[in-house]
Amino acid sequence: VREDPASSKTEPETPPAPSSQAVHDKDTAAEHSALFTSHGTFELLETLPHDPKAFTQGLELKNATHFYESVGNYKESSVRIVEIVTGKVVQETKLDDVYFAEGLSLCHVQQDNGEDHQPQRQLILLTWREKTAFRIDPETLETLESFPYSTSNGEGWGIACDN
Repeated sequence: VREDPASSKTEPETPPAPSSQAVHDKDTAAEHSALFTSHGTFELLETLPHDPKAFTQGLELKNATHFYESVGNYKESSVRIVEIVTGKVVQETKLDDVYFAEGLSLCHVQQDNGEDHQPQRQLILLTWREKTAFRIDPETLETLESFPYSTSNGEGWGIACDN
């Protein structure tokens, strides 16, 4: 869980979308794919279709053809499996309206479930201000468990697993 001490100030009900720091050369993006940022230059290799209404909060590769995506906003939050090349949502599970989905990561979770003590792959999803996280089955997108968590500022933003 990444904590942002600056976010403890009063904020709007929905966090603002991040602004792009990238600026194009004096020519258009169609003419040049080199983009310049405060951290250097990068080359745009390809643009892929994506739901323009999705307020993407978490993104994790599932395999070579699909990715997991958590989409935020109250009354609109969900976890999805999306086809990379087409942007088609092939599976989606909506969260209850009271949750604002945030960070998402695919983790190996050790659970004591009787005989089998092998770590299981699960998606872990944070919520923004609800102090609730979810363990989600990565194949069915079914919620396996919800559990409370705390941060110094009471908000969940991003999550990463290193296993």
